Amino acid sequence: MYKILVTLGVLLGGIAAAEPKPALDQLSFMSGCWAFSTGDRMTEELWTKPAGGTMIGFSRVVEGPKTVFTEYTQIREESGGLTMFVQLRLAGSTTAFRLTSLTADEAVFTSDLEFPKRLVYRRQKDGSLLARTDGMEHSKDKTEAFPYKRVTCP
Repeated sequence: MYKILVTLGVLLGGIAAAEPKPALDQLSFMSGCWAFSTGDRMTEELWTKPAGGTMIGFSRVVEGPKTVFTEYTQIREESGGLTMFVQLRLAGSTTAFRLTSLTADEAVFTSDLEFPKRLVYRRQKDGSLLARTDGMEHSKDKTEAFPYKRVTCP
């Protein structure tokens, strides 16, 4: 009987110690419309609120009178975790980034690519959103920062 109780205690302890899986609602801080400009180049990123098990996002870069870059994104539950699927241009291939770290103010998604290896979204104290990509390109560390400010959605 003692062995059964010890075994049961170990099993229940392991279950209780298991980390809860991240919920899509924890990414609500990313929701909304975001933008920043550098010269005549404007970058916008828009995220829906979590609903129906997904968040949908898209971004574009407008330089002068022309759109020079587009990206379509979806975050959804996949294999017991959250995965961001990123598609460059409307007909491009899709890359999966698994959520590997989540706090109240930061989400880190990781891929198998060399660049971008990681996508980081961090809510700043002033309410802005800092997005960052990092990884290796041509055997060198590469980081791109996107210092978004909240804007009125179109």
